[in-house]
Amino acid sequence: MHNFNSAGKSKLIPAFLLLFSLLSMFLSDNYALTISEHEDQISKGLDYCYHFKWNKAEETFQQLIEQYPQDPEGYHYLSGVYFWYYLSNKNAVDYENFKNRNII
Repeated sequence: MHNFNSAGKSKLIPAFLLLFSLLSMFLSDNYALTISEHEDQISKGLDYCYHFKWNKAEETFQQLIEQYPQDPEGYHYLSGVYFWYYLSNKNAVDYENFKNRNII
């Protein structure tokens, strides 16, 4: 059994703090990168919507749903694409797609 005296404890605490700090920085950078990629994909999809490139917007939001199935944003924006499809042609199938996407 080890007997740590106060000098041993004082050396252990800074080493632990350094390790904890480095680990925190590494994990936060990866988390920030994931958020950034996620936000970039949403911006790209919304830009497609703004320029009436509905097929590309639909594809972008579909990819977002595949990558982040628990995130409601992809479903929300995809339902908006289907809503615009419906408004442009009043097709019942497009309206059903919009309704079904809003339920998810």
